[in-house]
Amino acid sequence: MIYILAFYGIQILLLIFVGIISWKFYDKRIRNYKRAPTGYVKTDEVFRDPITNKTLRVYYNKENGTRIHIED
Repeated sequence: MIYILAFYGIQILLLIFVGIISWKFYDKRIRNYKRAPTGYVKTDEVFRDPITNKTLRVYYNKENGTRIHIED
């Protein structure tokens, strides 16, 4: 009986740990930049976020190809 409880207890703790790690580090959409970091170039692409209804501008990094969205 103790082995069954330990098995499921470890599974639950592992699930909670993975959930916290993925929420904290993996989801990069939450980043709210006030201005573009160095190396990012302003593009002509502007769009309205359907969830927040904010106007966002796309910034592009030529070195690594990443794009970020900053409120316009």
